[in-house]
Amino acid sequence: MNHRKFHLLEKIQVQLMTAIGLAVVYFGLWPILQPWDSQGPVAFISTGSIQQLVYFATIVWIFAAVFGILTVNTRPEGALLAVFISAAGVSLRSQQIRSVIWANHDGLPGMFGQMIIEVLILALVLFVAANMIFLFRRIAGLLKPDLQWKSPLPTGKTEKLNLLTGLLLGGQADVDYGQEKNAKSKALLDILFFLAITLGISVVMLLFVVMQSPQRGQIIFALFASFLVAAMVAHHKFPTPYMIVAWVMPVLVAVVFYALAALTDIGNLPQGWVDVPLYARALPVDWITAGGGGSIVGVWISHRIREAHHFEKIEQEQQA
Repeated sequence: MNHRKFHLLEKIQVQLMTAIGLAVVYFGLWPILQPWDSQGPVAFISTGSIQQLVYFATIVWIFAAVFGILTVNTRPEGALLAVFISAAGVSLRSQQIRSVIWANHDGLPGMFGQMIIEVLILALVLFVAANMIFLFRRIAGLLKPDLQWKSPLPTGKTEKLNLLTGLLLGGQADVDYGQEKNAKSKALLDILFFLAITLGISVVMLLFVVMQSPQRGQIIFALFASFLVAAMVAHHKFPTPYMIVAWVMPVLVAVVFYALAALTDIGNLPQGWVDVPLYARALPVDWITAGGGGSIVGVWISHRIREAHHFEKIEQEQQA
């Protein structure tokens, strides 16, 4: 199978799986995930919806196991982005954060503190999901070695992650430093540069470019687009071998923004809530699913571009 046909089949497989997962969450599972207040947002901790949080985590982990097995023949980012975006069905169904702000008007620092805690809990849920994808892909690959994903790039593969390291780092993407003399130092520097570029681009886009409205759809799009562009550019310059690095930045940015929002003074209700910055109106589940999903999509696209350029170069050399 040539690389163009494989890229097309991989794209169809990942997109179809993602669409099905998103539809299942949005249409089928929403009744068990929605908050007790039909006009309230999906904010598990600040609204006391602990049972829904457990349901959400269970659904994410089930998707991770299923998608991990179904994508054993494609690059690992495909399964992870399918999980993130499928879970974003919850964000798409959620109402604005407004009612939670009204209920906590005299205690905004505490409310945003709960948002920070929720972001970290959801990040842990997704970290477990990434590990499950890595583990189930490995099991499926051992059972069916002929189906296991193999990078078409000449990366040497002399320093493969063992199972324990892979789990601790949330799996490994298709990047390898081969037999480079300072492979570990190079990997660390690439991670730091990747994070720095992702931080800079995403924050600029969120503050000054795409987040211009409090509407739910616009907030979700802003998070997705900002981190997609940021991660794609960062990965093109400094490809990192660890998938966790690709989606951890939305978590860090969310924590910083919520901490800043906790210092915000708002006017009298009911209109005072408009003084809350737009970046603080994104829900924790938005940062994790839309922001994290955008990051993984950006890395996925970057990998595919690198492969396409590699094979185009080979074809040009053969024709010369």
